[in-house]
Amino acid sequence: MNEYWDFGESRWVLADVDGYYEYEPRFGYSQFDLPRRKFVTASEAWLGLRKGVLHKKLDFFRTTRWKASASICL
Repeated sequence: MNEYWDFGESRWVLADVDGYYEYEPRFGYSQFDLPRRKFVTASEAWLGLRKGVLHKKLDFFRTTRWKASASICL
């Protein structure tokens, strides 16, 4: 997950640059503009779990078996 500032829309955009699709109709969004209501960044997940704001039982998907990073889908 990466974020970048879109100057044209004056907003932060959440993107999965390691994804495999531009737009997937069954999901309803592009990997290059992920909906905030469905995904959180690693820092948001860490802080949310530490503060007790997020539930500990989230869906974690490892990107590879050797990487420690994971995506979180709410």
